[in-house]
Amino acid sequence: MRQGFFMPSDFAVDMLTDEEAGKLLKALVVYSIDQTPLESKDRTLQMAFCALKGQIDRDFEHSQKISKVRSEAVNVRWKKNTKEYKRIQKNTNVSKPNTIEKRKNTFGQCLIPFVEQYGKVMIREFFDYWTEPNKSKTKMRYELEKTWDLSRRLRTWASKIDKYGTDRERNTKSQRLNDAAAIIQRLAAEDDAREA
Repeated sequence: MRQGFFMPSDFAVDMLTDEEAGKLLKALVVYSIDQTPLESKDRTLQMAFCALKGQIDRDFEHSQKISKVRSEAVNVRWKKNTKEYKRIQKNTNVSKPNTIEKRKNTFGQCLIPFVEQYGKVMIREFFDYWTEPNKSKTKMRYELEKTWDLSRRLRTWASKIDKYGTDRERNTKSQRLNDAAAIIQRLAAEDDAREA
């Protein structure tokens, strides 16, 4: 018996035999599942069942109240944030009409008029950079930008290439410079050897 608490069932349960306590336990489990009351003529068993049944009822009502409050809170939150609600797909089996691949192709088509002005290599590098998808593969890099003007972005990209060069151009230029320096040094060394 718990100290500090008085329940009529405490005395009633203490007076039950092990067999009666087993029947009481089974009856309580059945009642908690489908609310079927104990059918017994034993008054002690009935008294213990009624006392414990009340606790099961109170616990069930309490959990129902909590569930209702939480459900209402979720509904309020969803109604307030309609953007989140609209983002959820209602039928995920239907293919999206505007997939990332289609948007990528559309972006590539927009770049075609600029090929003559900027060249295929630069346009391809620009395309590869700005069509990189995010982790969830739902948006591309250019779609995540707050502002976007294709002609301005291309102009900026081209100015940076003019200033710094692409990786290929830098490697080629630096390689040429290194090769030219090596040739000059070799020729100078050969001239010095002939003169000496």
